[in-house]
Amino acid sequence: MYLLSKKIGFSTAFLFIVSFAFNVANAQVKRIKPPKKNCKIESVDGFVNYSFELYNKVFVYDSLVKANVELTGEQEDLVFASIQRDADSLYQIFPTVLDDMTSSRSSILKKAKATINLNKAKKAIKFTGKTIKSYMTGEEEETVEEDN
Repeated sequence: MYLLSKKIGFSTAFLFIVSFAFNVANAQVKRIKPPKKNCKIESVDGFVNYSFELYNKVFVYDSLVKANVELTGEQEDLVFASIQRDADSLYQIFPTVLDDMTSSRSSILKKAKATINLNKAKKAIKFTGKTIKSYMTGEEEETVEEDN
C-alpha cells in the first residue's frame, strides 16, 4: 500500500512538472490591463493614461510583427512618430507627478491608489522600453519578456 501511494505521488508530481514546463514554454505575453479606477490626482491619472496609450500602440505593433503582418515603411514611420509623441508627453508630465505625489495636498488614500496605478504604469513602460529597444537594435524579439 505504501509503495502504491509513493508511486502515485511520484507520477502525480512528474505530470505536474511536465504540464508546468509545457505551459511555461507555450506561454504568451498577456496584455497588461490599465487600472480600473483613477486615483483622483490629475497628473498621475494623465501619466498612467499616456503610459497605457503608448503601451497599447507598442503591443499592437509587436503583435503584428510576431504575426508576420507586413507593414509599409510609411505605416511604421507613423507608428514610431506616434510612439515618440506619447513618450514626449510622458516626459513632460513626469515632474508634475513627482510634485503632486510629494506634496501634502492629496490624502494618503489617494496617494496609495496613485502608487498602485503608477506601479501598473511602470510595468507597461518597462515592456514598452524593452520592446522598442529590441526593434531598434535588431535583437531577437523572444528576448523581450514581461516581468510580473
